[in-house]
Amino acid sequence: MNLTSKGAQSMRIIALPLARIKISAGAKLKPSDYNANNLPVFYHFDLISPYAGRKDLPTHKKVLKSVINKAADLWTSLGKAPKGSWKLWTYELGERTADQIEFEELALRSVDPSLGPTVPTRTSAKTKDQSQSHALPKVCIICSNFIPLIYPPSLYPAGADHALYPPVEHLRTLLANRGPRHRRGFYLWMLIAPLTLPIMLIPIIPNLPLFFCVWRSWSHYKAYRSSHYLSSLLDGGLVEPNPSLELDRLYAPLTLSSRISASLPPLALASKSSEKTSNFGNDAADKKSGAASGTGSSRSECILLTREVVHQILEMFRLPGSTIIDIHRATKQVHARCRG
Repeated sequence: MNLTSKGAQSMRIIALPLARIKISAGAKLKPSDYNANNLPVFYHFDLISPYAGRKDLPTHKKVLKSVINKAADLWTSLGKAPKGSWKLWTYELGERTADQIEFEELALRSVDPSLGPTVPTRTSAKTKDQSQSHALPKVCIICSNFIPLIYPPSLYPAGADHALYPPVEHLRTLLANRGPRHRRGFYLWMLIAPLTLPIMLIPIIPNLPLFFCVWRSWSHYKAYRSSHYLSSLLDGGLVEPNPSLELDRLYAPLTLSSRISASLPPLALASKSSEKTSNFGNDAADKKSGAASGTGSSRSECILLTREVVHQILEMFRLPGSTIIDIHRATKQVHARCRG
């Protein structure tokens, strides 16, 4: 079965590495080496179960979904306001702020557990049949298919322990790190929100800080729930690694150029970087990031995704057009990390 076709496979996870781990030949990696800072990966989640349309959402979830949709429509309307108005200024400020949010959080936030496959818990299984003493088998009752984790195999370390699947272990470690962080972020912004209430006493000024605190708290909460849900899919054995040779062919020239850039002296590297005009974001900031990528962290090596390669990835997997914005944001953030 061709996993690159969305029509053939409705549920999938696509891993697009934005850097590679530097290790010596024959070395074995520990699970801690799969830290997102060592191996930053952009994940695209398609986890809408074929049975999602048959699920009846509770009333409170329907109300919450309606409120979220209205808030999204209201925010979009601010971007259509006349130039010079406070509405357009607020919209542009919010968009710039959103670009600063870590791309891992945005990827997790895009997952809706209510639309994905249901994973039975051990507690519910024991309640259902207490007479059985054997453990609950790690299979999905509602979804009979595994969820493929599509990745380019050459971008993951060959020296990893064979008992571990590098892409699955990376995703598991990422979720283990992000879950507690988003849980703390949810409570932190909820505690800060009441401090902005005095601004409501000024009738002519909208309480933007309150809206921002509520929005950040909601974002962290969604990312936390998604990380918990994805961890349950991994623990249930529902995510199956699926190497893609097509992705490997697209990454081949990128990894080669990154190795050549890393071997060049700083002066030659800066000269070579100034000649590149096909990289993501044709502005001075991106060019400086590309020049500095070869002198970044000693643990990771940045890979610059070009606009042409990203378009090929979108066509190959039939991804929505908005994905290119998410990849652009992730690429810029990873370059900033490599420079740091």
